[in-house]
Amino acid sequence: MAVGAHDVSSIRWFEEIGIEYIPLVGGKNASPGEMYRELAPQGVQVPNGFAITADAYREFLRVTKLDLWSGPQ
Repeated sequence: MAVGAHDVSSIRWFEEIGIEYIPLVGGKNASPGEMYRELAPQGVQVPNGFAITADAYREFLRVTKLDLWSGPQ
């Protein structure tokens, strides 16, 4: 994917994800998704948001060559 290209499959809205999506979006993104899905229908105000997939993050690192960076020298 080219830098700046938008791949909608790389984005998951919190309403679409839960704990079972940890392999796809990671735990820090799956947890708010789980809260949104489970608590919003009960009247608890949880803001909707989105998660970037782990594959999209790895692609970003690859395209920007940050995956090759070994830290400050």
